[in-house]
Amino acid sequence: MKIFFLVSLVMFSSIAAAKKPACWDKVVERLKEPSEKYLLVNHPALYSFVECEQPDLGLGVFIHEAAHFEDLGIPHKASTEDIERWWQEGKFFKFSLYTIDGNKHGEMQIKNAPEPRKLIIDFLEKFHPEVMSNPDHTIHSFIESYLNDPETYSSYLFTKGLVTELNAYTHGLRFEYRNQVEQALLGQRYGVVIFLIFFKGYIHQAKANKTLWDQLSRIENTN
Repeated sequence: MKIFFLVSLVMFSSIAAAKKPACWDKVVERLKEPSEKYLLVNHPALYSFVECEQPDLGLGVFIHEAAHFEDLGIPHKASTEDIERWWQEGKFFKFSLYTIDGNKHGEMQIKNAPEPRKLIIDFLEKFHPEVMSNPDHTIHSFIESYLNDPETYSSYLFTKGLVTELNAYTHGLRFEYRNQVEQALLGQRYGVVIFLIFFKGYIHQAKANKTLWDQLSRIENTN
């Protein structure tokens, strides 16, 4: 089971052809929120993440990933082949944040927003050396996947990286909490906590540098 989603240049390589899960009726029944049902109907390319043996666990991942699709403006009901081809050709879609209330909030446009990786790593090394020196700490899995991988958007993009990751984990957490999903580390709840830490580090380090903070303060919502 793929536990967490990475918005990266190779994100579609593991997505199988779209096919309704055999437990479709149970899947529909487990989704209580209108925003979740909206994701289910409009993003069939991600049905392969729903595993009928553990439908709740799979649904948490599906909701997380489908929230990314909404944020990034990937066309509804597009085939996996079309999505992969468009992505490889660099045809990026208009970003619009899809929140858990089912609304779109546009994109926060920030000219020359600082890249997340260095700011966050510097913050963690300065203020949490005990965590950074402990390779068994949960945060290291997220650092390796989301910050140290140069192809992962959250390593170098603010809106299409940090923002969409926290948003997707928030979508997944609501489902996980409501259905009391029990799973190992790297679940949706861990993602929310760790991305909040990442955000704190990003803002703290940017604020400490007047030039970076001035850049980050120039936010425009482009609905």
